[in-house]
Amino acid sequence: RFVYQRFRVDIPSDVWSGVEIPDYLRTRVSILDQNGREIRSGRDISLMLNADAGSIPNPDSVALQRLRSEWEINGLTDWRLESLPESIPLQAGISVYPGLEAVEGSVNLRLFLSRDDAVGSNRKGVARLLSMKLDRDIKLLRRNWPLPDDAGRIAVYFGGKTELEKVMLRAVLNRLFLADIRSREAFEARAAAASAEMFEQYREVRDHAISILNAYERMRSFLFNMENSKKSGQAVQFLCAMIRKEMGALVPPDFPERYPAGRLPHIPRYLRAMEIRAERGSHNPEKDRMKEDQVLGYITAMEKMAGGLSPHASAEKKDMIEEFRWMIEEFKVSLFAPELGTAFPVSAKRLDKYRQEIERIV
Repeated sequence: RFVYQRFRVDIPSDVWSGVEIPDYLRTRVSILDQNGREIRSGRDISLMLNADAGSIPNPDSVALQRLRSEWEINGLTDWRLESLPESIPLQAGISVYPGLEAVEGSVNLRLFLSRDDAVGSNRKGVARLLSMKLDRDIKLLRRNWPLPDDAGRIAVYFGGKTELEKVMLRAVLNRLFLADIRSREAFEARAAAASAEMFEQYREVRDHAISILNAYERMRSFLFNMENSKKSGQAVQFLCAMIRKEMGALVPPDFPERYPAGRLPHIPRYLRAMEIRAERGSHNPEKDRMKEDQVLGYITAMEKMAGGLSPHASAEKKDMIEEFRWMIEEFKVSLFAPELGTAFPVSAKRLDKYRQEIERIV
């Protein structure tokens, strides 16, 4: 970013990764304990991130076993803890990390050797406790808000009505329940807020899911009729197969859970744009291919960036790649069905600029 701002030279991050820099030009990083003593240092941050065995607690150590006997609890069905610290000192420079662990029918309190493992497990443990606490609300929601019969019939393409309803419910509960909560006060506050918001959020997801199912069924029927038309040639068959593949990628079986609630309202418009494209492309396949060529480069770039993400890639870069994916969907609308309008201004120039910004981020 500095090189770009100072010299206006845009060097992609994948080029930087292949540059060999002499050790004396690499920053030396030192990690200190709580008393300011150095416990690890080096010039290769990736090696330091993968901590050596000397800084990881021995799972069989007496000190760790003693802490586990003091802290670990099995069979929790409600929040019985006043507070849960983020870390517990084990010995000089070494800590362990408490977190809840979801198991069948209850939750355990465990000590983890990794902070990330503790946070990830704790989020799921909190969600399990909230699910048990609000079990009556969840059962009421299931009973009163099933998918209507016509939408349930279409749901067969997404694992069936029952399965899709489970995915919809899981999507809402994950958004409300998954949290790294570490105090009784925060837990009770989250439970109260979730109880108040659960029904409205589920209704919203359900309404969007019904709209998506109807648009999907309409698009599927349209393609079926095109493919079985007497006028259908090889070019039309190829176009239908390509659009059918795009439909599957856009609306996977877990779409209510995979996409944030704010994305769901746009899916029917994307499906409608595919329908318009199929109709126009069947009359002029060559023009359709020319438009497709304008999109393919961005799809390839997006897939390359997503597939090449480092385990240590920043959250900012991951979010920008996801945003790039939706910019491409809007770009398709602007090319194949401009009369539908786009959610925001989009063009090849904007896509090129955004891609360069992503490539500059580590």
